[in-house]
Amino acid sequence: MIGGDLNAKSSTWGAQTTNSKGSIVENIATDNEFYCLNDGTPTFTLNNISSAVDATSINNCIRYTWKTYNKITNSNHKPIIITLTDRFTFQHKPKKIITANILKDITILKIGPNFEEVNREIQRITKKHTINKDNNKYVPKQWWTEESQKLFRLRNAARNKYNQYKTIENNNILYTAERNLRIHIKEQKKKNFNKTLEELSETKNIKEMWSKINNIKKYQCEKSIRNSWNPTEQQKYLEFIARSPITSNINNQEINSPETPLEEMSLENFKKLHTKC
Repeated sequence: MIGGDLNAKSSTWGAQTTNSKGSIVENIATDNEFYCLNDGTPTFTLNNISSAVDATSINNCIRYTWKTYNKITNSNHKPIIITLTDRFTFQHKPKKIITANILKDITILKIGPNFEEVNREIQRITKKHTINKDNNKYVPKQWWTEESQKLFRLRNAARNKYNQYKTIENNNILYTAERNLRIHIKEQKKKNFNKTLEELSETKNIKEMWSKINNIKKYQCEKSIRNSWNPTEQQKYLEFIARSPITSNINNQEINSPETPLEEMSLENFKKLHTKC
């Protein structure tokens, strides 16, 4: 499905005339077997003059409804509600598309007028920011609880209500909900950090120590940094988080031994590390 404010006039989607831009869009849609969903209703109103400049096309003749929403908004464009059939047969594994990243890359995309090139680049960007849910290695935040989820939903409900009815009362409700969620997240992160620090302080050897550190770095630091580390950088890292510098040479067998005991952790130094990550 493709849709948007094309600023192109065509009788296909409800304009009284067809201009050159409208003809180009029509030809592109026809060549690629796209069908217009517009029913001819105006989608834009300015100074009591209405026109149809927002077009929606789809490349599959599935059941759908297309209509404009006449509720007053802050835009001269009318909201468009598109409902597709609720019965889909997924031929591929469920995927998660990170829309925000796609839009960010598209805004800086430099392409020519060729439609195939446009289509190819959009497919490349979409694939780049698509995650297969079955293979998703994302680990949920340890500090996220049922209470976190409850406050998160209350915040979203308050935000939706305020966006729909922007009153002082709804604004106060939204402010309170956002504040409660923000305070809760801060407290949960602090508790989780202290718990992680205690676990690291209880490690008995380098092997166990690095196992925990790599787990933290895996989800809180850049992978490129983690993958590019060499023994020299590891030595510096250990010296940074230890209470006192490790005097053994990096080439010393004692440092490389997984059973080498560690000095007690420094809370101040580890907090600095946590901030950088």
